[in-house]
Amino acid sequence: MIGKLDDGMYWHIPRSDCLLRIDKKRKRLVIIKGNKRSTELSLLSDELRKHGYEMIEKESEVGYFTV
Repeated sequence: MIGKLDDGMYWHIPRSDCLLRIDKKRKRLVIIKGNKRSTELSLLSDELRKHGYEMIEKESEVGYFTV
């Protein structure tokens, strides 16, 4: 799935109402909106780690402007 997303694209997960932005250069997904403790994000984070990606919150991100 990550391969189909372009760098900077947003991904909305309706079930948990989370919004993520992909940063392919730094190999991470940034949580823009949503409950970071949701089951969906927890499972996704575990899968991302297997592929060398991490998940961070936008507040901990440095050098990128998010609205």
